[in-house]
Amino acid sequence: MSNPTRWVGIDLHRRRSQIAMIDEHGGLTLQKRIPTGRETFTEALGEPDGTHVALEATYGWEWLAELLNDAGFDVHLAHPLRTRAIAAARVKTDAVDAKTLAHLLRTGMLAVARSPTGRPRYRSRLESRPTSAAAPTVRRRGSGGRRH
Repeated sequence: MSNPTRWVGIDLHRRRSQIAMIDEHGGLTLQKRIPTGRETFTEALGEPDGTHVALEATYGWEWLAELLNDAGFDVHLAHPLRTRAIAAARVKTDAVDAKTLAHLLRTGMLAVARSPTGRPRYRSRLESRPTSAAAPTVRRRGSGGRRH
């Protein structure tokens, strides 16, 4: 028997984070504030089969995306500037943000911040950096236009 499909929204913060889980019908099955940590996320989310997770690609998201991806969860990074439903919400709380992320993912309306190759954005960005030998020279202030 396969696990039912679940959609999870995570509002990630440094010390405590908010999780919202919804079912196929959009019903809220879990709304929980947890300490931010590796074990607490995997315990709270349970089985990865059939679980789709959305979190905003804001400061500090890399470790959580990698942890959940490695555990087998289907991780989606929400583009923070293009997720208008959260930014325009009249009531702005962590619980509302997490639930909104889950609903946007379930309905296919999440503005995704993933690279076209499917790799996490941070790996693509690091791999595309120029090496020090190929790095462009920088014009220093007060150098009279000379490059150093």
